[in-house]
Amino acid sequence: MEEPLDEISVPAEHVTDTPLPLFGISVQAGLPTPAEPTVPQGEDVESMLIGKPESTFFIRMKGDALRDYGVFDGDILVTDRSLAAGNGDLAVIKTPRGLFARAISVLDGRISFIPEQGLPQSGKAMLFGVITGVVRPLRSGTKA
Repeated sequence: MEEPLDEISVPAEHVTDTPLPLFGISVQAGLPTPAEPTVPQGEDVESMLIGKPESTFFIRMKGDALRDYGVFDGDILVTDRSLAAGNGDLAVIKTPRGLFARAISVLDGRISFIPEQGLPQSGKAMLFGVITGVVRPLRSGTKA
């Protein structure tokens, strides 16, 4: 039986007072091309990830229900409770057993959660929030 997600109950508005600046150039992942540094335009990572701090929460992913969507066990889900979920969105679902991460499918006005395993069949599942981003360390020993 799948375990519910671990909620990190810190609203995004309390994360940091220090902006995390976005470097003003892009990194090439394919063939090298000349890159010219540009001046950062005042954009920071926090504002990219968090649209509405008062309704955004960070929740740790537990399990592999969304691995086909590039979300893995241990990832931190940036979750906005103010957004309405649409077809193809990833979302956190609240059930009597806890919070679960699922993809949303809307077909002929009917909403379903993918995968359906682990969720109550009695219709007692409701939207907690839409997943708007994922935070994951890539280096061993780094904590997210």
